[in-house]
Amino acid sequence: MTANLPGIRHYEDQPHIQREASAPSGAVRIVIADHHVFVRELLAAHFAQEAGSSYEVVEGVGTAAEAIRACQNHQPEVLMLDLGLPGQSGTECGESFIKLARRWSFSSS
Repeated sequence: MTANLPGIRHYEDQPHIQREASAPSGAVRIVIADHHVFVRELLAAHFAQEAGSSYEVVEGVGTAAEAIRACQNHQPEVLMLDLGLPGQSGTECGESFIKLARRWSFSSS
C-alpha cells in the first residue's frame, strides 16, 4: 500500500520517482536509494514541499544497482543511501558512488 503524499506521483509498477519538469535550474540534485517505497516518497515529498527549494529529487530507487545507474545518469550532488539495500550493501554502493563522483566536476556556488 502506498501513502498519498502531496506532490508525489505514485507508480504501482514503476517504483522510482522521475525528474520533475518544474525543478529549479541549478538545484542540488538528489538520488534517494531506499528499498522502502514509502521512505523514498516521504523524503521526496519533503524536498518537493520546501518553499523556494533549491533541491531536486532526480530519481528514487530501491536497489544498489539502480542507485549506481541513477548516479551515472544524473550525476547528483547528494545520494541519500539506505545501508540495507538488496543486491549489494549500502556501504559498497556508497564506495561506488564516491568513485563515480570523483570523475564529475561540480561548480562551487
